[in-house]
Amino acid sequence: VAGNMASSPLPPRHARQARGRGAAGRAPPPSRAAAATAALLAAAATRGLGLALSAGGAGAGQLSARSSARRCRRPQPRIAKLALRLRGQDASYDVLEDVRLLPPLESMTPSEASGKAAVLPCFPLPLARTALPGTERTLRVSEPRYVKMYNDMLVEGQSSLLVPRCERGVHGNQLAEVAVVFRLVDRRDPPPGARYRYSCLHHVACPMRISRVLNPAAFAAASTYLRVECEEIPDSDVGVDLCAEEAALLEALSQVVELRARAGDPLRRFQLGHDAKGRPWIVDNHLLPTITEEALNTACTDGDGFWHLAALWQGYCERRVVSLWQAHDRARSGPPEQAAELRKAYADDANALASATADLMQRLLQTGPRGRRLAALQAAASAEAERLAATVALQAAVGAEPFA
Repeated sequence: VAGNMASSPLPPRHARQARGRGAAGRAPPPSRAAAATAALLAAAATRGLGLALSAGGAGAGQLSARSSARRCRRPQPRIAKLALRLRGQDASYDVLEDVRLLPPLESMTPSEASGKAAVLPCFPLPLARTALPGTERTLRVSEPRYVKMYNDMLVEGQSSLLVPRCERGVHGNQLAEVAVVFRLVDRRDPPPGARYRYSCLHHVACPMRISRVLNPAAFAAASTYLRVECEEIPDSDVGVDLCAEEAALLEALSQVVELRARAGDPLRRFQLGHDAKGRPWIVDNHLLPTITEEALNTACTDGDGFWHLAALWQGYCERRVVSLWQAHDRARSGPPEQAAELRKAYADDANALASATADLMQRLLQTGPRGRRLAALQAAASAEAERLAATVALQAAVGAEPFA
């Protein structure tokens, strides 16, 4: 499965009102960066780094060095491990429900359509990057039942299918309760020698809630594709003034852009990859979408504008994941035990960040009220801004290179 994001010009950006305000006009939670930095410095002091904390600096604290130790251009393993702990400060207050999953397909019984909701073909996928409304995705289809699904859609004049997140649990396969609609834009035959039957381009449309699975046993039997009954998710915030929440989100994202520039971007642009046949190819990591000042200057938070910002945030987090894996691959110096510990820490952080990002995107999809979606994305951005502020302060103290 391959996917790509589509971007388009957005309406002019809202004026920054109610600077620093949180959901429903409330002030955001107090900054935790100063406390986090103080804890890091206390740990550093026990390692003989001799650092002190002085107040100031956007609630994040400023650092000064009491020792005459030379500043290092490359972080030593113990400093790198200390800096790594900054990545554990990403927690933010919850304004969304946990990811909702349907019961295992193996425990469901077949049912008839009620006739009160839409019935769509279903293509469950464990997408590495969540498909968000307003983007485009290309699927390369090879499995016979899904080749049949696209053939049936062509015969029936159907262009929509539902693509839910699929998880394998201890009790069986579970679909996410809410999934996005893929609208088929183009279907192409593959070049000679390809291992897939169709290359299908889709526009990702609105999220819908699955109310029932009509033929659940088909998934395990692989005899045919699933069919589901689904309904739209109402937005209870229609007509509600959310200017303060919109301004707070854009302000938090702007702070992340500014602090990321100050902290430096550790992402290495080019790296060697391999295709399914083991052939080498060069990956350009700068093609991953991310938040920028230019994007924010033309951004809006209405309709697809919000999902465009969510896609940029997802890309920003994906770049961080790539940076963590790059740091994991470089962490080979020093004693073997220390290097192994550091590599494990990088791997754990990369996996945790990827999982947390996927969960956040799914929770945004399943949430109807737009105000809660705005507050959730703003909380994630504010937490990242605090982490970056602490990162900048630590870099000023120990002279370390940028890290993810």
